[in-house]
Amino acid sequence: RTLRNILLSPETKNLEPTAELMLFAADRAQHVAEVIRPALARGALVICDRFTHSTVAYQGYGRGLPLPMLHDLNRVVTGGLQPDLVVLLDLPPEIALNRVQERSEKSTGTAHADELKQPEEQSLSETLDRFEQQSLAFHRAVRQGFLSMAAEESGRFVTIDATSPLEHVVEQAVSAIRERLV
Repeated sequence: RTLRNILLSPETKNLEPTAELMLFAADRAQHVAEVIRPALARGALVICDRFTHSTVAYQGYGRGLPLPMLHDLNRVVTGGLQPDLVVLLDLPPEIALNRVQERSEKSTGTAHADELKQPEEQSLSETLDRFEQQSLAFHRAVRQGFLSMAAEESGRFVTIDATSPLEHVVEQAVSAIRERLV
């Protein structure tokens, strides 16, 4: 998980999109070899919070790297593994970023969300990872990427409105997973 820590660290500055892609690819290849394939071989259910579709959304739609290259690289690093189900928790970026800010404020003890916009406020921005610090335009492009993939692969994706109360979102996700297991 060291590569992922480097990639998410706010201290990692000016990382070229292709370098970022290759680091994520290396991390994913290792994760597939060490965790996913052995679990599948045991007959276990594997649930990942992110997989190849995240690469396409973030590095393709978000960073502008060519989608065909990303699809080819994903096939190489996963050995062709594809998820049976992708549960997409859809949330407008404005709401998502606000939730991230609120979570960061709780962890730092910051009292007001408007303090995030003040340049002298360092403690809050230090708690945000490198992706959480990206622009609203970046997050909009990533969301659009996920929604495009969900439309293209409607048999694989279940899209859940994550603006709903948490209990409802969890209920829908568990229901989608159960339906796929039957």
